[in-house]
Amino acid sequence: MTNLEITFLIFAYLCGTIPFGFIICKLIGKKDIRKHGSKSIGATNVARILGKKWAGITVALDGLKGLIPILLAKTYFYDSGDLFFGLVGLLAILGHIFPVWLKLKGGKGISTTIFVLFAIDWKLGLCLCLVWVLFFLLTKVSAIGSLMGILSATLLSSFISSFETMSICTIICIIVVIRHKENIKRLLQKKELGFKKK
Repeated sequence: MTNLEITFLIFAYLCGTIPFGFIICKLIGKKDIRKHGSKSIGATNVARILGKKWAGITVALDGLKGLIPILLAKTYFYDSGDLFFGLVGLLAILGHIFPVWLKLKGGKGISTTIFVLFAIDWKLGLCLCLVWVLFFLLTKVSAIGSLMGILSATLLSSFISSFETMSICTIICIIVVIRHKENIKRLLQKKELGFKKK
């Protein structure tokens, strides 16, 4: 790997660290999102605090953090191959989950992951989206949709993607599942926050 490629991976991580959910809640809601709801800086918690509109904006901005670096990589490092493109996406996701500006305490990574997968292979991104929507509509719990979505996309990658892409998807899946460990505990205890009508 060249010095320029390594520098670009650092750039991808730094793109991922921009905490849009935190920024939006500070500017619009005048609140520290880390002290409200689930205390996550992600779009789901933004929805709880500011509503669907701002959650949608957060999803788009968090997604672009993963999409733009990969598109740039495919434009300027087109000969680098699937492993490099996957690493670019992985670093952007890690930046979102572990932002240096917030003491490495970021979001769960799903919004960024969706756009990363779309940029790597649109079929993987579409799979994650469709499965997320299906399980969210059934349960009204974002965490269930997220977990089932990333697991489904990773399984699909083992059939349609290169070994390098499948490996990156597997790493991303493991990280996202680990990041949702508290959600999993609450799901097992039937205490997970959802969006069901009261």
